[in-house]
Formats: sequence, structure tokens, C-alpha cells
Amino acid sequence: MAETRLDSLAISINKFSIYDPVKINGKPLQAVLRSDPSLLKGDTLPQVDFSYYDTFFAIAMKYGFKSISFMGPQSLFIGPLACLGKEVTVDTPEGRRCAVWLAGEWRKYLQKQGFKAIWAKENDEIKPDEIPSYNKICDIFKEGGWRNLHHLDRDDPQTP
Repeated sequence: MAETRLDSLAISINKFSIYDPVKINGKPLQAVLRSDPSLLKGDTLPQVDFSYYDTFFAIAMKYGFKSISFMGPQSLFIGPLACLGKEVTVDTPEGRRCAVWLAGEWRKYLQKQGFKAIWAKENDEIKPDEIPSYNKICDIFKEGGWRNLHHLDRDDPQTP
């Protein structure tokens, strides 16, 4: 198997629990965002600590995983971004900045783990009127350094 999806890490009713062990300055990411949203308004955004997942990715690399695809980019908006408040959306400057920051932090972490191809999969089972909002999310992931794909692409996420 040469590919995995990050949401496979959280096999529970709440698939966004993937962020529970993620930290900023030693404290849980979502708790920090809830208690101090001003942290994201500074000139420099904090580094995110994904080290909880080091063992998982070390095993994945040992067994030949070459790329990672992040299924469901909307998880940024239901998970960590939602902690900033209901008014923060992809259409707000604060929401976009936070989303690009978090996508970029994931990419940097995954690259440090040795993955060369890092993908954000756009859901292809959507209604035509939902396409613009999905494109916005894919643009955010692109800005964060990810490659985008959907089932209609000819790109194969297993290709490094």
C-alpha cells in the first residue's frame, strides 16, 4: 500500500478527533485556539506540534508509504478553525489565514516525516452548486503547499 489518508487515524464517530493530540506551545491546539484566538493575529503564526503521530508515520514509511492524501479538507473548518468562532469562515481573512497556516503546518510536518507527495482530495461526490466552495478549500490547501486531486483527475496520489 503506497497511500494512506490522515482521517484513517481517527476511526471514531468524530473523525476530526485527529486534532485532539495536536499541540501549540505544549497545549492542545483546539483549547489554545478557543482560549486565545489573538494568537493567530500576530505577524508570525506559531508552530504546530504533530509529534503524537511520529510513530504512525515512521511505521508507514517503513512499509513503503510514499504519499499522503488528506481526505476531507473541510475538516479544517469543522475542527480547529471552528474554535475561532462561528463567524470565522473560509471567506473571512482571519479564517483563510488560519486555514492556510494549518494546512502549511501539516505539509511541513509530513515532509519532515519523509513524504514527498502530499495531496488534498477534493470530494467529487458533490452537487454542482457546492463546487465553488470546494474550490475555495482546494485553493487554501494549494496556498499551504499541497497538491490537489479529485477522482476526475488523471493524477495518481501514489505517484511520488
